[in-house]
Amino acid sequence: MIKKIISITIVCLLLIPFFSSIPISQAQNSPLLSLVPSTVQITNPSETFTLVFKISDVTNLWAWKAEVTWDSQYLEMTKNPLQGDFYQESDTMTQFTSSINKIGSFQGASDVYGTATANEATLEPVGKSGSGSLVIFTFKVLKPVVSTIITVNATRLLAPAPPGVGASFSNPPVDPYPAVTYATAVVSYIPSDGSPVADAGSNQTVKQFTSVTLDASQTLPQDVADQTYTWTFTDNESRTLTGNIVNYTFDWPGIIPVTLTVTNSKGTSTAIIGITVVSITPPVPVIYVAGYSGQTINVAVNQNLMFYDQSYDPYNLTLSMDGWNFGDGNTSTRINAGHYYSAPGTYIVSLTVTNSADLNATATKTIVVGDGITDAPPRSDESTSSSDGDSTPDRPTNQGGQRQNTLSLPPIILYPLIFVTVFAIGGAAFWLRKKTDTPSEQKA
Repeated sequence: MIKKIISITIVCLLLIPFFSSIPISQAQNSPLLSLVPSTVQITNPSETFTLVFKISDVTNLWAWKAEVTWDSQYLEMTKNPLQGDFYQESDTMTQFTSSINKIGSFQGASDVYGTATANEATLEPVGKSGSGSLVIFTFKVLKPVVSTIITVNATRLLAPAPPGVGASFSNPPVDPYPAVTYATAVVSYIPSDGSPVADAGSNQTVKQFTSVTLDASQTLPQDVADQTYTWTFTDNESRTLTGNIVNYTFDWPGIIPVTLTVTNSKGTSTAIIGITVVSITPPVPVIYVAGYSGQTINVAVNQNLMFYDQSYDPYNLTLSMDGWNFGDGNTSTRINAGHYYSAPGTYIVSLTVTNSADLNATATKTIVVGDGITDAPPRSDESTSSSDGDSTPDRPTNQGGQRQNTLSLPPIILYPLIFVTVFAIGGAAFWLRKKTDTPSEQKA
C-alpha cells in the first residue's frame, strides 16, 4: 500500500510541468480613460493648447458620450470638440456631434464653469474593440493662473444592442466597464521673465460686519522672496493692508473696489475686485411734533398738530418714507403732515421708513387728547389723508442723512400773538381817529 501511494505521488509531481504549460483563461482588464497631456504649462497669455480624450483596451464599444468642464475665468474653449480616431481607423461609419454649452454655475459652485459635450455612435449593429482617441478639445488661456483643472467625464460607454433589439442610447454598457470614468488635466501658468501677475481672487458679496479674506495666493510667480502685496480700498476712509492673505471686516455698506498691487524686482502688477457689502443695519426713524418734545404729548380736541419726518440712516443709505399712521384711522404719505384729533382719547402715531437695503424701522409717539376745545378751526379732511402733494415743502437733508427741522410756532404761542397784534392795530386806529376828530369838535 505504501508503495502505491509513493508511486502516485511521483506521477503527480511529474505531471506538474505539463499542467503548468496549459494556458489558463485570465480576467479581461478594464478599459482605461485618459486626458493627454495630463499637465499643461503655459508661458504666454492667450496661448492655445489641445487635449485628447483617449480610451484603451475597450471591448465592443458601440457608442460613447462625454462631458468636459473647465473654469471659464481662466480658460475658453475656442471651437467645438473634434472627432477622434478611434472609429476612423476601422473605416466604421459613425455619427459624431458636439457642442459648447452656455457658461453657468456648475453644481452650485461659487466659481463659474464652462461645459461642452460630445457623443458618437456607429451606424452599424457592431462595436469596436481596442484603443484610440475619442475626442479632441482646444482651449485658449484667458488670464494667468497658478493652476486650474479640466475634467472629462465619460457619461456613456455602450455595447451593441442584443439581437432583435433596436440600437439606442439605452443599449447595455460595455463589459468590462472602466473602473474610473473620468480623466483630468492640470493647466498652470509660468511667467517666462519672472514679472508678477497679480490675482486678487473673485468678487465677493458679504453682509455688513463680516470678516472678509482677501487672497492673493494665485498670484504669479510664487515663492519669490522680494515680492510684496499691498491692498488698498476705501471703507468710509482710505485703508492700506499688506500681505499675501489678509482679513478685514467691512462696516460700511456698498460696492467697494479693492486694488491689489504686487511688486518684485522684475516689475509691478495690479488686479481689482469688488466687495459688495450688504447692510444689516436698519434706518433710524424720528418723529418730531412742532412745539413738543418727549414720547407722550398732551393736546386738546381739534388742536392742529404738525408732524415732521426727521429720520436718518447711520450709513447714509437712501431713505424712503412708507407713511404716517395717526392711530385714529387716518394716514398720510406726506413727509410733513398736519393732523388734528376730533375726539378725546389716547392715540399712537407711527412712522415707517425704509432704506435702500430694503431694511425698515418704525417710530411711534403717544398723543393724549383731552376734553378742552380750542378756538383753532379744524383743518380740512385733505390734510388728514394720503395725497400726491404736500402742504409744506420738504426739508433738505444734511450729510448724516437726517432731515433738518424748520421753524414752526405752536398754536399756544401763535394765537395769543395774533390777538395782541390785532388789538394793537385796532388801538392805534382808534387813537388816530380820536386825534383827527378833536379840532372839528373845538370849532363847534
